[in-house]
Formats: sequence, C-alpha cells, structure tokens
Amino acid sequence: MKSKESILILRGHMIQVYKMYERIFNSMAKFITSIYMILEINKVIGYSSIFTKSYVIGALACICGILPVEFMMLIASIVVVGNMLSFNLYLGIMVLVIFLCLYIFFIRLYPKESLVIILTILAFRFNLHYAVPIIAALFGGVSYIVAILIGVLGVFSIQHIEIVIQATLHGVDNIEVFIDQLNLFIGQIIYNSTMLVTMSVLFVVFCVVYVIRRQMIDYAPYIGIVVGGAINVLGFIMAILFLDISINVLILITMSIISIVLASIFQFMAQTLDYSRSETVQFEDEDNYYYVKVVPKIKMRKNYSKVEKIYTEPKTNEMIE
Repeated sequence: MKSKESILILRGHMIQVYKMYERIFNSMAKFITSIYMILEINKVIGYSSIFTKSYVIGALACICGILPVEFMMLIASIVVVGNMLSFNLYLGIMVLVIFLCLYIFFIRLYPKESLVIILTILAFRFNLHYAVPIIAALFGGVSYIVAILIGVLGVFSIQHIEIVIQATLHGVDNIEVFIDQLNLFIGQIIYNSTMLVTMSVLFVVFCVVYVIRRQMIDYAPYIGIVVGGAINVLGFIMAILFLDISINVLILITMSIISIVLASIFQFMAQTLDYSRSETVQFEDEDNYYYVKVVPKIKMRKNYSKVEKIYTEPKTNEMIE
C-alpha cells in the first residue's frame, strides 16, 4: 500500500512540476523533435546547401519550438520541397503538389493531427510505430487514424524515393525517363504488401483500442492497451505466415511489449481512477432516463505533520551567586 501511495505522490509531483514549466517543456520537446526531423530529412534527400547548414537547422527548430505544433509540418514541407527543387525541378514540383493536396484536404481541417503524421514517421526509426495507434486511440479521435495512415504512407514513400532519385541522376533533363521511373515508383508503393499490411494492422489496433476505452467497464483503457498490443502481434504474425512478409518476430514481440508499457505509463500519468469506488448513477427527466457511471479520481492529499520537541530543564535547588 505504501509503495502505491509513493508512486501516486511521485506522479503528483511530476505533474505539478510539468504544469509549472509547461511552456518550457513543450518548447524544448518541439525543438528537439524538429532538429531530429530535419536531420532525418537531410540524411535521405539533403541536396540543398541551405537546409543542410547547422545554423539554418537551428533557426528552423527554434521557429518550431516557439510556434504551435501544426507549424512543424509546414517547416518539414518547406525542407523537403526545398531539397527536391535543388535536386530536380520536376521532382520538386511533384512533391510540392503532394504537400499542397495534403494541406488542402487534411492539415487545413485538422491542424493538430499533423504532429501525429510526423511522430508516426519518426517512430519507425525506433520500431516504436506499434505504440502510435494505441496511444493515439487513448487520447485522440477518429481523425488520428487518418494521420497515422498518412505517416505510414510517407515512411514507405521515403524508402522508395531513392529509385526516382537514381533514375533522375542518369537523366536530369529527360522528362520521359523521369515519368517512367515515377510510374514504377507509384506501382511499387501501391502494390507494396508490407505497407498495406502495416496500414491494415495499425488501423485495426487503433479501432479496437478506441472502442474498448470508450466502454463503461472498469480499467477499460488498460484493457484496450493489452488487447491492442496482442492484436498487433497476432496481425503481423499472420501476415508473416500467410503473406510472406519479412518482419523480425523477436523485434515485433519486444517492441510490442515496450509499446504496451509506454501506453500504460501515458495513461497512468494522464488519468488515475479509483475503480473500487465506482458506481452507476440513475436519474431521469421528462423525456429520458439516464444511467451514468461515476468513477472518482485518485487524489493524494498532502499531509503536513508538525513535529514539536519539548525540552524540560532539570530543576536545581542550588542558588548561583
């Protein structure tokens, strides 16, 4: 019992410190994420002499740290388009059109979900993309799954963009060579079984976790986390057996367990409920009869104990002259 109280007290202190310095922590997180994002972009398509300079990367990261999160996607788009235009005009225009369509049809309507796209792409670098749909389903809405699918599509597009780049190197001014290689690139993306399986499994995991965590049952978020992690492992293993997908099973199981732990930590830090005192409240009005489940939050009250020491002086009968 004492260990549980200690964990809750530690959680309370961490939340209190975060709220005190919320702006600083958020700005630092956006700054670090932006630097890593730009470096990863330059690692793949770093053809611009401007965006590869350290002071330019630092300046762009500072802008991302100050502005709202939706501007991170704008900065990433500028870096990608700038690098592509420096490499090849046709390829740069094509990427620019793709980002404009993405902005018009999604980011403009759901600006905050652009951060999910970036985090999904970056999570693939650490094999943590299994945690993305679980955490997104816990704290987001249906629009988050669209952002995740766009991020998965972006990851596999980046992996195959080298085909177009290599072809363009041999025919920079030949538009016919570029179009042929572009058609090949699109075909490899559309018929990429690994990408389709990844999108399908992550979609199912998100939907299952999202549905379970909205149910009126005790520990619904944690049940959703465990079930989502199990479905993630089962889905990819079935794809390996029946669709001949090349995925490391050991990494899959290990990272799925880590994803479950991370999602549980996020859920614990966001909300702690005392399910032992949950109850269902019933009330009615003129038109409807309501059943509402009430689960109280766990709040640790600070007990301040004052220790008072009393010193008694021994009585002396002798007079001091």
